[in-house]
Amino acid sequence: MFNFINRFRKKSNKSILHPDTPKQHRQFRKALSRIVSPVGTGFFKRALGINTNRISGSSSDGITAPINRAIGAYQQQQVMFQARDLVVNNPLAANYIRVVTDGVVGSKGINPTVSLVNRKGELNIALNKRISDEWLKFAENPQRFSLNKKFTFKQFLREVSKARIIDGETFIRIHRFEEGIRVEIIPSERVDRNLTKQGEEPDTVIYQGIEFDIDTNEVVAYWLRDFDILTQTYSGTSQRIPAEEILHHFDGVLPDSYRGVTDFLASMNLMNHLNDFTFASLVQKQITAASMTFLERDKSQDSLLDDDEGEHQEITQEMSPGLIMELPAGYSAKSVTANSNGDSYESFAEATIEQIAAGLGVYSNALLNSTKNVNFSSARFGQLQTNARFAILRDKLKEQVIIPLFEEFLRCCIDDDVLPLTQKAVDDVIFNTTFSGEGMKSVDPIKEYQAYEVAVRNKFMSRHEAIIAIGGDPQKVDEEIDADTHTLTPEDIPPENDSLNNDVIQQ
Repeated sequence: MFNFINRFRKKSNKSILHPDTPKQHRQFRKALSRIVSPVGTGFFKRALGINTNRISGSSSDGITAPINRAIGAYQQQQVMFQARDLVVNNPLAANYIRVVTDGVVGSKGINPTVSLVNRKGELNIALNKRISDEWLKFAENPQRFSLNKKFTFKQFLREVSKARIIDGETFIRIHRFEEGIRVEIIPSERVDRNLTKQGEEPDTVIYQGIEFDIDTNEVVAYWLRDFDILTQTYSGTSQRIPAEEILHHFDGVLPDSYRGVTDFLASMNLMNHLNDFTFASLVQKQITAASMTFLERDKSQDSLLDDDEGEHQEITQEMSPGLIMELPAGYSAKSVTANSNGDSYESFAEATIEQIAAGLGVYSNALLNSTKNVNFSSARFGQLQTNARFAILRDKLKEQVIIPLFEEFLRCCIDDDVLPLTQKAVDDVIFNTTFSGEGMKSVDPIKEYQAYEVAVRNKFMSRHEAIIAIGGDPQKVDEEIDADTHTLTPEDIPPENDSLNNDVIQQ
């Protein structure tokens, strides 16, 4: 900066630091802008994409290009790294991951329930059970399910859900071997966002690592970068993988989005600001809690002290609690205690956390994992809002990952003659399959079950649907009820007037 100013002074007799004329004012502003622009607002104006700095940015620095161009390679990579840092170091981000993953996947996972019927219109119990058994053998055995033989289907869903939340997207590759299929989770950065060029065919184009058909905009292939396990780096070469082998799980910003963005994008700056304010408040509290002591010397004793030819007494610079000491002649001790409280941390943190929760789509108490100031009405409202969001995310996971994976599993079993079906019957099997997970949490489960009881009794919903709604498997429930019927004694059977009795179970 000073070298620049010195060079500028050679061209002008007057200092640029003290402009007097309008011309010098203009020159000063130009010089200052050239110095500041690389780290100031000029950087954001030149960058295409999402501006995550709300303090130094302005309304003119927002998204002014198509969404796929706005979410560019450089911007998305920086935002993704910031999101990963938040998950590791920010308690709110870490708890949000747990809340969403537990709500979407749950402890039981999302499992298929096949309900095929025979020609008589009755459930084909034998075939349904055989399909379910083959699926469980595949999904619950990490040796058969995953390529690295480390996770089951339930663990796979949790990892995929977490990756989508943090990175905004994740890719799954289905490997097909002679003994069956195996699944591999591919991180988002392996699909190179910087790879944009003409495709191998004249009617295809590669944009951000994804190859599209120009006419239909259909995904044709994905380009995966080679990864070196030893150095933990990506090489400059990529291999083309057909789209039939890749599942892309993401929640796009707009319908025409090609790639996803992290869930923390809208709340990222607020989280950083809260961290900064928390650190500043902590330093302030440390200073406020500290007491300092200064030694003062009487000026009238200066001449006496200077003429003193005796040995000077050593002055203690650090004092411990309970210290008793004799001060040198002419010295006195004066204590200073800070008493400034500053801004209210509680009010700022509460307002900021509410905005963070709004950006993440959960209510603040769930984000904080706290029951402070929670009553039944607020808990009920928060539960309904959160369950609705979890249901949407669960449907997205089913459509993009679970159903295509289940379809590939069925086709592989049919090719290997494991199931007595044809390839044409796969669509019918999927159509008659319900993918149910753990039931949504309820503030008042008794009222929820009573509502299902009334719905079944009045034929607003089937018993099958009611069991799935509370997170159960109708086939397993029927088997367990039949087993209980043979083992229960008459004393164990509940009375006829029980409010949650035969109307739900027997209908």
